[in-house]
Amino acid sequence: MASPDILKSILLEAEYACFNRRRTLRDVTEGMPSIHADSHLIQIKDPTAPLDTYVNRLIVADPIEAEALLKISRQYDAQNLAHSIDVLPHALTPQLSAELIQGGFLPFRELLFLHRKPDSTFPRPAAGISIKKVGSGEGPIFLDAVMASMGRAIAPAVLAAKRHFYENSSFICYLAYCEDELAGLATLYHKGDRAWMANAFTFESFRGRGVQSALIHSRIQDAAALGVATLLTDVEFLTASYRNLQRLGFGFHYAATSWERLPS
Repeated sequence: MASPDILKSILLEAEYACFNRRRTLRDVTEGMPSIHADSHLIQIKDPTAPLDTYVNRLIVADPIEAEALLKISRQYDAQNLAHSIDVLPHALTPQLSAELIQGGFLPFRELLFLHRKPDSTFPRPAAGISIKKVGSGEGPIFLDAVMASMGRAIAPAVLAAKRHFYENSSFICYLAYCEDELAGLATLYHKGDRAWMANAFTFESFRGRGVQSALIHSRIQDAAALGVATLLTDVEFLTASYRNLQRLGFGFHYAATSWERLPS
């Protein structure tokens, strides 16, 4: 059985997914993301984004009968919603794997979810690096950085509609500067006693200079100041991000295998 602590973290990740759907810069709408959770299964659904398997997703936290899971999957199919199924290791039985494959699903990604307790003891950033926390009225500054990281412009109507998400007290945006040049960005989403680190990006010419470490330090310190008990993030195994977070005190929390159908 997944512990109550892990279940709280899974639910926060689902809530963060819904928040991401509402703040997306792809269009002016906020969609209709919703969550239905019971003791072993979390359903995320947004019928306004039928091809988005991030916000149309089942998270299997504890063992479940394969037929019961596939019955819910067929409900997504009936609404023409492409969807993924994330399964924690102890819930991924041989029977469930076989039934998922028979239903057209294949494992396509393994994610590790890491956690640590925040504290305020981290050193100052490396020489020449400074971190700016985006404040009220400064959303456009962060969105300009997002556009630069994407290499494309965002429609003015979308910026106007979504700006308020980037000036939200529960979603803190950070910009990193190296010798006064924009070097990277990151975010921190917090709710209750938990927070989620995400959206880490360093511009190529500044990589390897401690930018992401400085952004991680800032978010850990801010989480501590907010009274957060558990700081969370997700990574792919053995990536540079995984090793960097391990070095900064993040430990294993839980893992999940994501299953999807191949595009037809």
